[in-house]
This record gives sequence, C-alpha cells and structure tokens, in this order.
Amino acid sequence: MSETEGFLGVPEAAVAAGVSERTMWRWVRDGAVESRRVGRRRVVRLRAPRPTRIGEAAAAYGPDEPYLADPSAPVPWPYTHARLEERRRWLLEERRAAGAEMDRLAVPVERGYVERLIREVRDENRAWDGLVRGEKAMRARASRRARQ
Repeated sequence: MSETEGFLGVPEAAVAAGVSERTMWRWVRDGAVESRRVGRRRVVRLRAPRPTRIGEAAAAYGPDEPYLADPSAPVPWPYTHARLEERRRWLLEERRAAGAEMDRLAVPVERGYVERLIREVRDENRAWDGLVRGEKAMRARASRRARQ
C-alpha cells in the first residue's frame, strides 16, 4: 500500500467535497480534515460528506477555469473585435435597461420643488447656526458673571 493511499491533493479534495480550495485549506489549517505532508505536497483524507453542510460553490482556481457564456463576464482571450463589440453592445443594452427602470420608478416633481427644498434647508441651517451662536453667547455671559 502506498503512503498516499486514500488521500487526495488539496485541489482535488476541494472539488470532491464541493467547496472552494480556500475553504479546504482553512479546514486543513483548523484540523477539520485529516491531512499530512508528502514531500512538498499536502494531501487530505476525506471522510463521508457532512450531512449538515449546505453546499458551497466550488471556485475553480487556475488557468483551466472554463469560460462562462455570461456576457457580463470578462471577454475571453483572444480579444477579437467581434467579441469586444458584442460585450460593448451588451453593456450598452444593460445601461439603457437600467435607465428605463429608473425612469419608470421616478416620482414626478413639480417645477421649483428642488429649489424650494434647498432654500428651506438653507434657512433651517441658518436658524440652527443662530441658535448655536445664541447659546454660546449665553454661556459666555454666564461665565463672565460667575467670574465677577
């Protein structure tokens, strides 16, 4: 029997367990899975899967990550003009759809509303500043009287 019989490398163990490679390394560090060093390699022995664990999306690390046919994903190499143009059109369509949704949700505002709101806030700020100055002046007078 070989020294690594029943053991998998960390990337293979992560795929087998249905978790990301980073999570598998965390489990190795925390001692949640049995592991050992074989030369410069760390190998993991997996037991039966945990029934209480709800699956985690296993992130693929490395160059053999498959290209997803999602237009929002970065354009894969080679960066051909057709692929770049397709992505540009998709992004433009997404932005237009978002703008249309914002217009649909927007509340109509009567003319001059924003200016009136700014004026009211400015007046409130002036009144508040006046109150603060008045309180400071009252405290200063009270402290002068106390010193006399």
